[in-house]
Amino acid sequence: MDSPNPLPPHYSPPRMPPGMSMGDADEFNKANWALGLGIASLTCSCLSAVPALIVGWPVMKRGHNPDARSRAKIGVIFSLVMLGIHTAFLILYVLWFVFAVSVFAGIATKTVPHLQALEKEVQQLDKEIREPVEEHFDTDET
Repeated sequence: MDSPNPLPPHYSPPRMPPGMSMGDADEFNKANWALGLGIASLTCSCLSAVPALIVGWPVMKRGHNPDARSRAKIGVIFSLVMLGIHTAFLILYVLWFVFAVSVFAGIATKTVPHLQALEKEVQQLDKEIREPVEEHFDTDET
């Protein structure tokens, strides 16, 4: 019993463009991935920028197909730009954190003497309140 062919009778497998070998097709696929991941890095940050560099850099440097090389180059450029922007923001966040901590530490060290003086004043007032005050009344009935 012959199994039915799931493909339509007029179907033919995709053909390679003239002058393109299987290695070129693999190179072209990697370049397309680099381009897609580079474009995605505009919104997805480093999650797609690093893979775009990994996939696109070899194609950009040693690719034989000029179209594949240009696509990989665009993907690599997008990912490098976005990595630079994210690195700049990371540096700004770290600087902001260091600034905030130093300001907080400066405020805390300046207020410590004031807090110690206030604590002594409260202890003195507490001591005055708790100790019985000897009042001298003139009870001389003359």
